[in-house]
Amino acid sequence: MSIDHPAEGEERKHLAETPEIVNEERAVAEREKANAEGEPAIARMYDEDALPIRELLYSRALTALRNMDLAAKKPYFTRIDFTETSGEEHVYYIGKYGITRTDSQEVQVVDWRAPVANLYYSGQVGPMHYASPDGEVAGNLTLKRQIGIEDGELMTIVGDMMQGVQAWRGLSDWRILTDGVFAGKATMHHLVISYRSTIEIMSFASRVARNRPVSDSRMAEPVLRHGDPPDTIRMDSLAQEAESIAETIAQWRKDGCSSIAIIARSGAALKELRLLLPEHLNAHILDVNAELYTGGVLLAHAGAVKGLEFDGVILADASAERFPNRDSDARLLYVCCTRALHKLRVYYAGEISPLLKA
Repeated sequence: MSIDHPAEGEERKHLAETPEIVNEERAVAEREKANAEGEPAIARMYDEDALPIRELLYSRALTALRNMDLAAKKPYFTRIDFTETSGEEHVYYIGKYGITRTDSQEVQVVDWRAPVANLYYSGQVGPMHYASPDGEVAGNLTLKRQIGIEDGELMTIVGDMMQGVQAWRGLSDWRILTDGVFAGKATMHHLVISYRSTIEIMSFASRVARNRPVSDSRMAEPVLRHGDPPDTIRMDSLAQEAESIAETIAQWRKDGCSSIAIIARSGAALKELRLLLPEHLNAHILDVNAELYTGGVLLAHAGAVKGLEFDGVILADASAERFPNRDSDARLLYVCCTRALHKLRVYYAGEISPLLKA
């Protein structure tokens, strides 16, 4: 099976051209350094007033040389495509150091501090604008790709297929890359050690991986850290569950948990559950745009917790209805379970998800 991204050919061509341009810029910096090396000494003898500018020129030449040495290894880290409202199309490769063709003065790599780079840092694909010295530039960001380069070569790609909650629009098998995109020229290594959760939590989460495995995957192996085994509790009503959750949170706080998340598949259920929880818990809905999480009790949608971790996790609705035996549901459930550092409790109504059966 093979897969090709439309941008891949262009990116490889651009990467192949870049070292020569970096070398040209480096050669210019070498000449400027050579020209500037004797200038400070001459200025000290004959023109002390010119000394600061001479030293500055020498320092700038040294900085340019150092930057080009680093750029040769990692020239850039992202590509964005932007179409202005006038219809003019641009492709920008953004790196830590600006790189310009010495012959045509065409920009090969945009410095990350340039105004247009704000499209990468603050933009999502769709209508966007940025402030330039000539005024606001509006248009559409049509492509935004992260690019990893090491020593002038595309670098390691790391990921966990069991956490592929959006696998429907991404990869479902590493061999798509190793055998397809890289035609057997890439090497795959399995990194199986898990440092987040206890042995008991990872053993519980591994039920999902066993019941709905990813092709050519390996089971995660937690570091040697034990804790309470996760438990599953069947509930007949949301009110009953809310009461039990409040008791659980009270006990976990006594045990030292400072961050606790209540995760649910249904946004409506989260809102209803929040109304049923005691006010003193100060439970609040996760704001995905917040820059800081200060702890406390958080109610979060299952689709929003990837990348987060909590001392304790309460999974509010792990029923067969909410998490049926499908690949997409398995990945999401696995992510929910592995957000827990120390404690995990799972509630369900009716039948528990078949993905959690031992």
